[in-house]
This record gives sequence, structure tokens and C-alpha cells, in this order.
Amino acid sequence: MTCALAAPVVDQAVTRILIACGLLAAAVVVLCAGVWYYRRWWLRDRPLSEPAGWTFADLRRMRDRGDLTEEEYQSLRAAMLAGYGLQTSPDQEPKGPAPAGGPTGQDGDFDLKKSPQA
Repeated sequence: MTCALAAPVVDQAVTRILIACGLLAAAVVVLCAGVWYYRRWWLRDRPLSEPAGWTFADLRRMRDRGDLTEEEYQSLRAAMLAGYGLQTSPDQEPKGPAPAGGPTGQDGDFDLKKSPQA
């Protein structure tokens, strides 16, 4: 007989739990949609990728404007060349912009020391 009296109470508890779970799930979905929309709005004017950083032309312009001393220019230039795994003498200037895939040793790229062809 006690089971018959407990059945309506259990049914009400289950109903309340299901309603609470449904509201919680709806709140999570709304929150995720809000975060997604806000992120899209926040990033709408930004480029897909950041610029590649400094170029040799940027360094030359800064040196020519007087923003860099010759020593600073040579130091930064050597650091950039080291980043590409290259070493050159200070009087050599790279020819043209750095290639997208890294230095290749072709005309228009860096002054690379080419090994003799066998």
C-alpha cells in the first residue's frame, strides 16, 4: 500500500528532474550560440592570418629614416638571416622579399653560397 502512495510523489520528482534537465540543456545551447555569435562579431574585421613579421625592406626603411642605427640594423638583419638558417657577410643585401616557402637559392632570393654541382 505504501508503494501506491509513493508512486505519485516519485512521478512528480521525475517530472521536475526532467524539466530541470531540459532547461539546463536549453541554457547550455543558448550560451554556446551566444559565445559563437560574439566571437564571430569580435573577429569580423580581423584578417585570417597575421602578417609575416619584419621584412628586410622594413629594416632598410627604418635604417634609412634614422629609426635604427647601422649597428642595430646589422644585428636585426643577422638575426633574421639566422632564423632562415643563413649566414652572410654584413655588406650583402638580400635581393627581393623572402620567399613564402623559405630560401631556395634562386635568383631574386638571398645570396646563398651554392655548393658545386656534381
